[in-house]
Amino acid sequence: MKVIELAGALTADAVKEVVHKEAAVVRVKRFFHPDACDNIAGNLLSSPLYGKYANAPKIGRVGRAFFETTVSHQALQDYFSQSREWLRMLREACEPHQTPIDKLRLQLDESWDPGAHLGRIAGRTMYAGLIRVFDQGAFAEPHQDHLDWDAAQHEIYDDAYYPVQIAGNVYLHMPEVGGELALWSTSLSRTDYETRRIPGSYGVDVAGLGDPLVLTPEKGELILFNARNVHRVDAPQKGHRVSASCFIGYRTDGQPLSIWS
Repeated sequence: MKVIELAGALTADAVKEVVHKEAAVVRVKRFFHPDACDNIAGNLLSSPLYGKYANAPKIGRVGRAFFETTVSHQALQDYFSQSREWLRMLREACEPHQTPIDKLRLQLDESWDPGAHLGRIAGRTMYAGLIRVFDQGAFAEPHQDHLDWDAAQHEIYDDAYYPVQIAGNVYLHMPEVGGELALWSTSLSRTDYETRRIPGSYGVDVAGLGDPLVLTPEKGELILFNARNVHRVDAPQKGHRVSASCFIGYRTDGQPLSIWS
């Protein structure tokens, strides 16, 4: 798998290489200053927005992911009604720094000619800037991310499909041991995903998919990859893992990018 390594700033050309499957990963070292990472991670762990995923309760988060709306119609309504307030509270908790995902969105808006904006689905603004916390022993099972799969559970189809959905993560704190990111080059169809699904889980059995590319993120680093490919987060064994995460929706080179969590 081709890995692009940059320093400091993301470029549109690097994003296009992931979009067009010419590269598997973009790594931007020191995207966020280490001191800012320490300050933000400390503030957010005590934020009133902190909680656990409704459908992945081992994983902590600040704000909510659209994926969590799949648990109920009320969760969807809460997501839409609270997204702007979550953004306000997140920015307040990160002061005097930008939020990591605001910084990413601004760089994309300035480098991607048609621009980049907050995602909107069914005419409603989405949240962007989810903070994910993996305490010792917590992990994300092998899975794929599909906005359209999640939205279809609510019969939402307007603006829900993107030919490419990229995951963007800025790492604010990494454990001394563990917390690696594992990436496969495989994208499963909906039927194959359901066939491989682990009973009672969002994750899938990866038997026969080959060996993944395993990355150890660094504090302050931005990593982009195709979220439609199977991927996993390994459990921290010593310490905890804190990252700011979002998705980047792509339709064509001539259209704006959409950013959401």
